[in-house]
Amino acid sequence: MKIVVIGAGAMGTLFGGKLALAGAEVTMVDVVPEAVESMRRDGLVLELQDGVHRAPVEAYLAQDVPFIADLVILFTKSLYSRAALESARRFMDSRTVVMSLQNGLGNLERVSEFVPRKRIILGTTDFPSDLISIGHIRSLGDGHTSIMTAEGGETPFLQQVCSLFDGAGLGCTITPDIMKTIWSKVAVNATANSITAVCRLRCGVLVDTPEAGELACHIVDEIVAVAGAEGTALDGEQLKSGIFSLMAEMRTHLTSTEQDVLAKRPTEIGSINGGVVQKARALGIPVPYNETMYLLIRTIEQNYDGQVLS
Repeated sequence: MKIVVIGAGAMGTLFGGKLALAGAEVTMVDVVPEAVESMRRDGLVLELQDGVHRAPVEAYLAQDVPFIADLVILFTKSLYSRAALESARRFMDSRTVVMSLQNGLGNLERVSEFVPRKRIILGTTDFPSDLISIGHIRSLGDGHTSIMTAEGGETPFLQQVCSLFDGAGLGCTITPDIMKTIWSKVAVNATANSITAVCRLRCGVLVDTPEAGELACHIVDEIVAVAGAEGTALDGEQLKSGIFSLMAEMRTHLTSTEQDVLAKRPTEIGSINGGVVQKARALGIPVPYNETMYLLIRTIEQNYDGQVLS
């Protein structure tokens, strides 16, 4: 199976590296020529719990990929999905399957603009991964990956992908109710990512500060309402309990959105709290807490250079 990973950030490097170490035929695609050259020359360096590993991989700019991919794994930020898939047309054909393990909502709709749903795999992963430098990540915790076809049926190709991922140490299972898993991940991101990014604090703030915990509960309640209106039933109290337990375990962790804000980069908030807002508006459901967090982070993003930090 020829696998192309689009996006050599923290998660793309982790998945590409683990799959390559397991013997899969992996090619990394990125838009930065220096990143492509670095990965081609040095491979991918993975700092894992059992030591440091170097995984040799092929790497190209999208226009230079010399073959047709069997599986394309999209690991760009969701705001770059359309541009990434447009550039990927030259190495996809009528058999190529596209997998999105991206954060947030709306990924299926964006991928569906380029390939039919019968060739889309959706999923989530909660593996930790921090980008140290180009092609170099640190991932010192365990995780799990859930996948399912966009049409909801289990296929031989899906089973093959799941087996390949699981054999690479990516803890993969086929999850029939994948939208419940995706919405649950959105709840985690919409609370932790937004609150830590606005407050410039680590994940422990959600369990150490009652007001932050209360805000998280309001955000979750709105997500439960929107997901339910879309046909996905979530247990709000179970979600809150799981989020607070996770934040206690990850007390010193910086969320990806906060890292983006601190580095003055574009964030994925448009597909996280912003994705909730978009769906809520279509359904006529008020979501003031999610909308406020979305608007605050978008305001921060658009005024990086004018911030007063001391």
